[in-house]
Amino acid sequence: MNSPLAIVHEAVLLVDYVRSSALTSKFGNEIAAERKAELERLVVAAAAQFKCVQRPKDTGDGFFCTFTHEIDAVNCAVAILQYLPLLNQNMSRTELEIHIRIGITFGSLVVDQKGDRKC
Repeated sequence: MNSPLAIVHEAVLLVDYVRSSALTSKFGNEIAAERKAELERLVVAAAAQFKCVQRPKDTGDGFFCTFTHEIDAVNCAVAILQYLPLLNQNMSRTELEIHIRIGITFGSLVVDQKGDRKC
């Protein structure tokens, strides 16, 4: 295990892809991966717009990224929620729509030698 380089205080934004496992079970890995990739592009674009410190990391069923200031995390979350309907507007089946939960917290994170943050 890498030893920590620093302890930082940052806002953490978590995006949870709701029912991602059910989508995979019903439609298969390829379709589920395509939808998740669309969500990832949205999260990455929003995070870059609001000065994300660490590029969004995949959590398996979502993403997390960090920000120096809480307001940037909140603004990023708002942007994601505003643009999410665009990802769903052309879905012929409601089961393919992307639904998310977003959480934001602020606290101490350990930064390892690769620059990754750990809660």
